[in-house]
Amino acid sequence: MNTVVASKVELIRTINDRCRRHFLGCQVMVTPSVQELLDDKRAQLLQAVRAFDKFDEDSDDEAKYLAPKLRMDTDELQALPRGTFGTFVRDLTPRGIKLQVSKIELDELPKNER
Repeated sequence: MNTVVASKVELIRTINDRCRRHFLGCQVMVTPSVQELLDDKRAQLLQAVRAFDKFDEDSDDEAKYLAPKLRMDTDELQALPRGTFGTFVRDLTPRGIKLQVSKIELDELPKNER
């Protein structure tokens, strides 16, 4: 890997780490099931995301593993723009589809009153 590519990879890793650890410089998206968690459970889950550091050589290659499961090509999955993810609906979509996710602020989410 040449130094320009290595520098870009390191920059991306640094930005990803800052986003994951501090939720700064990014948009944090949570699923409805996470929104429905009790406040303390949701806080535990988000803290686990922040503390995660078990990355290895293959962590950057997850698209190679995920693409076939999402019925998409690896290049197609890796090229999705920010705020877009790939998925499929069993028995309805023969290939993966792209879904755009709207930005939402965590503080604006309804609190679970259970």
